Amino acid sequence: MTRTHADKDSLASILAYINTYLKYNGKQGLLDENKALEDVMCEVLNRIYGWKLENLNHVEKNFPGIDLGDWERGIGVQVTVEKTSSKINNTIAKIVKNEVYNKFPHLKILILGDKQASYSIRNDEKIVFDDEKDIIDFVDLLDVSSRMDFQGRHKLVVFLKQELGWEAENTQLRILTYEKVQKYQEEQHKENSYITILGLHKKLPIQDAWIKLNILTEEELKRKQTETQWDFLNQYDEYSGRRLGKTYDAETLVIEPGNKVVLAGPGMGKSTLCKKLFLQAGAMNKFAIKVRLWDVAGYMREGVAFEIALCKAMCQSLAVEFTKAELAHFFSIIILDGLDECGDYRRTVAKSIAAWGYGHPYQMIIVTSRPIDLTELADYNHYQILPMDEWQMESSSQKLMELVQQDCEKQYQWFRKRLKNYELHKLACRSPLVLGFMVQLSLQKKDFGNSKISLYQEIVNEWLQGSSRDNEKIISEVELLYGIEAIAFYMMSHVSDEAREVYTKNNIITYVGERFTEEMEYPLLKAKKIAEQCLEFWLERGILDKGFYKGQECFLFLHLNVGEYLAACYLTKMSLKMKKEWVHNHYRENIWQETLRMAIACD
Repeated sequence: MTRTHADKDSLASILAYINTYLKYNGKQGLLDENKALEDVMCEVLNRIYGWKLENLNHVEKNFPGIDLGDWERGIGVQVTVEKTSSKINNTIAKIVKNEVYNKFPHLKILILGDKQASYSIRNDEKIVFDDEKDIIDFVDLLDVSSRMDFQGRHKLVVFLKQELGWEAENTQLRILTYEKVQKYQEEQHKENSYITILGLHKKLPIQDAWIKLNILTEEELKRKQTETQWDFLNQYDEYSGRRLGKTYDAETLVIEPGNKVVLAGPGMGKSTLCKKLFLQAGAMNKFAIKVRLWDVAGYMREGVAFEIALCKAMCQSLAVEFTKAELAHFFSIIILDGLDECGDYRRTVAKSIAAWGYGHPYQMIIVTSRPIDLTELADYNHYQILPMDEWQMESSSQKLMELVQQDCEKQYQWFRKRLKNYELHKLACRSPLVLGFMVQLSLQKKDFGNSKISLYQEIVNEWLQGSSRDNEKIISEVELLYGIEAIAFYMMSHVSDEAREVYTKNNIITYVGERFTEEMEYPLLKAKKIAEQCLEFWLERGILDKGFYKGQECFLFLHLNVGEYLAACYLTKMSLKMKKEWVHNHYRENIWQETLRMAIACD
């Protein structure tokens, strides 16, 4: 290849890299890359067109309308990544308003990328501007530069390589990484843009269904550090319907500096908050990661380092992989959901999170958990999700009803009448999950008892009866109910297992099939078939979630608290001797605390 062709090829690659860099890395919001490139593009335009531009923002900060100016020729240039007609029309309006045309009557627009095919411009007679000639993009720069003399073009290439630290091979790798990051963000945006209503075939847009959460500030939490865990959990009853201390919107967690731990009881909206925070980060032009720590702990049990486990967990459903270096460099917010779900690996995971945060102080880490001992993250800012007040609860319930079913005023009034019961009112305020269950039952005008346990019993019955209204049942309600209880108990029993294969379809079917054989005396082959049908049924109802591990289907409860309740139901059906033995072996384990409380209430 001749030097001329080499320079032309290098120039094309450099401009393509700038375009890609701004498209992806510019979203980080760490610095305004457009402004950083103004000086570079000023020199590029001078060399290509022979102008004498200077950066006007060095003369006057935020110079109105334009960024670069040639005083002799009266040329003003706006440098931007925005290529829309509205952007150009706004620029013209600003120039006219500030009478910039007196010194720079000829306007040029430099698009850092590719311009549109056509424009609709509202020009002003005071400004010399032709949208067919005066809107310049990278294609135009390549075209004009191809007619430069050899030495001038070569010096331009050398200048750009020096300014950008250009290395062709490394730059190509960076472009590929930007594209991976963009794919991850797009997939996660789709995944996190809705809220699933358990038991209904409904995915509601999160911007419509989001229930605003308030958090208690760290100052108020410090007062509670001397309380026992049991006292701390009991505060959820105490808080219902009122505010203590200084509180603010949970969405501001991605704005406030520092690493954070967000504490909340079962069903109080931790996982949904993580979805909202991921979308909030995107709206702020920041790249974020959101993973379930249960997945991270699973990889770590296999001997994988935390950072590699994090990379694997974030890409389970994608055909891409990230390296430790990419994780550290390209993402500014890491959202880690459910530290309490890591079982006996919780402390190991917490220590790894703390170590990663210490080594990467420019990244923000947000961890959610139930209120457990988090000594390893004592240096993080701790917050607590508060229950809804009465107005929030009632407005949110009405909004959810209207999203699920039109013309629901009668059902809403029926719901409000039931909420005159103080215990039910507390339950609704304390848990968005419980509130969603109450909304489902209210739409059918079905009572939901006077306690959390009776509510859970009614909602499970509604899911079963709703299925018989909508679908022809393949297996009986008794089999469906026993099957999901056995699935829940199996999953809860294996939270701390090192081998994640225990959650695969075959292993779940084998376990549940054996239980059917023991309890209902079915032949094993028939029992396994019923277990498989049961698994598919509850997956279709949205109670279970399906993923993949090493090419095999894996299942988990979409919401842990539902699994805990169903495991409690299974536990209550054991013989007295088996119950005593089981409780003796497990009552100290954190993962079983909620299940044990529910089992006591069920009995």
